[in-house]
Amino acid sequence: MVSENYFIRFFMDFDYPIEARQSILSDYIKIRDISSNEFTNIVKMYEENINCDFNKIFEHIKEISKKSNVHELSVGLIYYIAISEQLKKYYIKNNVSLAIWKNSVFDLKYKMIKCKYLHGVYGAIKLSWPVGFFKMRKFGLGKLQFEIIDFRRDFIIDGIVLKPNSKVINVHIPRTGSPLDRKSMLDAYKMAKEFFSNVFIDNKAVFVCESWMLWERNKEILKPGSNLLSFINDYKIVETGEYPDYKETWRIFDTPNVDDLEKLPQNTSLQRAYVDIMKKGEKTGWAYGVFVL
Repeated sequence: MVSENYFIRFFMDFDYPIEARQSILSDYIKIRDISSNEFTNIVKMYEENINCDFNKIFEHIKEISKKSNVHELSVGLIYYIAISEQLKKYYIKNNVSLAIWKNSVFDLKYKMIKCKYLHGVYGAIKLSWPVGFFKMRKFGLGKLQFEIIDFRRDFIIDGIVLKPNSKVINVHIPRTGSPLDRKSMLDAYKMAKEFFSNVFIDNKAVFVCESWMLWERNKEILKPGSNLLSFINDYKIVETGEYPDYKETWRIFDTPNVDDLEKLPQNTSLQRAYVDIMKKGEKTGWAYGVFVL
């Protein structure tokens, strides 16, 4: 088993809240006392092969959760923390900066905070979400996150012909707790352009993003000069869609309970605008956009 000291150092290095540290360590001790061998085995699976079968690991995590009476999302977070040291070794082996390792592993904290909002436990918001980071396919570069994916349709932008199998850089916007200002955005894009230089199309970096943030109606809501509006304006919209219900608005309100509109927080102009939309029974939506740096 990974030592408690490793967890303590990890909490300090990644500035975890005191309450989260206590909760995670308490859960880890339960797992250690009841499912030590099974937990050690799934750690070894990753240590032996970065491309191990995570679906099998998730099955073991669910079994460990049942035996230890620790929420499976909490077991998942503890597992990812436990293998973060091995991820560092893979970074070293592949000559990738450890600053990128640390920035990528910070995502566990960002999603843990969301998990607490949504599920009431300190855990991984979704067992499968961190896999891309731990397989070294997804990376935190500056204040954004990036991975290589296939484009999903025929499209032309800035003279670049994109096909369904064209390689593009997918963008994720983590909730870091600090502002994503224009300079930070451009710095992150430039870092990604350099990091993924082998996939450029016509020597240009093509970025894509699918998010509620790109929903075009947000342009009517956001104030001129806002950081989110700056992000949206970079993208040429390729596809749009509407959500069947308001469940996705948890991202705006930080709560899964969005049915009682009167109880939703209205601390920002964006929150107030979405409450107004929802009271009118209007749809909310998403968009898929392309940006060429």
